[in-house]
Amino acid sequence: MKSVKELIRSHDAYIDASRCDPGFPARHATRIAMLQHERLAHLITMFAVIIIDVLFLGLYLQHDSVLLCAVFGILCALSAFYVAHYYTLENTLIRWYGVSGTDDGK
Repeated sequence: MKSVKELIRSHDAYIDASRCDPGFPARHATRIAMLQHERLAHLITMFAVIIIDVLFLGLYLQHDSVLLCAVFGILCALSAFYVAHYYTLENTLIRWYGVSGTDDGK
């Protein structure tokens, strides 16, 4: 989150025009594109893990195995971390849209 704060500070400096950096808009657009790509990759991975988690739940309900229950529990924890990480990515991207002044984050 430190890089977001630094980016917002540099954007404020750009707007104030006291320390105008002409390369800021291009660098910022590149960072947004990279973050969008990372967000998409994590969304696909998160859904894959959740689907596999549901499949293991179905297997556990059919076979009532301790091993399947353990795998299901591990996948539930992994899914929770993926959801939390994706939430952070989404909020960061929305904040960066606000810095760039685009309406894509609304």
